[in-house]
Order: sequence, then structure tokens, then C-alpha cells
Amino acid sequence: MLTLDEAIAHAEHQGTVGGMCGMEHRQLAEWLKELKMYREMQTDHLALAKAAINATVGEHPVHETQAWALLSIANSLVALCERSKL
Repeated sequence: MLTLDEAIAHAEHQGTVGGMCGMEHRQLAEWLKELKMYREMQTDHLALAKAAINATVGEHPVHETQAWALLSIANSLVALCERSKL
């Protein structure tokens, strides 16, 4: 099974071939790069959300129950995003 980066490299390489096959592989390479960009953006957003929650909890006196609730919500969001990953 190929990784996403390997699939991009393969499609780019095959895209150097002339004709319809080469054109289709070039298009496939562009779609795969777009998919990779969206996945990276999703990862960045999750990291920002976690950092924001940690910063909020760290800067303000938060009751232990509230802190656990925030962490539970953050973990639920992360799990939801992981299940819905492209």
C-alpha cells in the first residue's frame, strides 16, 4: 500500500508520459496534493484547538471539574475529527 506522498510521487512521475494517461496522472497528482493540504490543515486546526484549551486552563484559575470537562470536550472533538479524516 502506498503512502500519500508515494502516491503523489508516482502520479507525478507517470504524468511525464505523453497522451491521455499522462494528463490523467497529472490531474491525479494535483488532487492528491490538494488532499494532503486539507489533511495538514485539519491537523493544524486540531493542534491550535488543543493549545487554546491548554492556554485557557493554564491562564485562569479553573475548578478541577471544569478542567476535566474542557479536556473531555477537546478529546471528543479530536476523536470525531480522526474518525472523519479524509
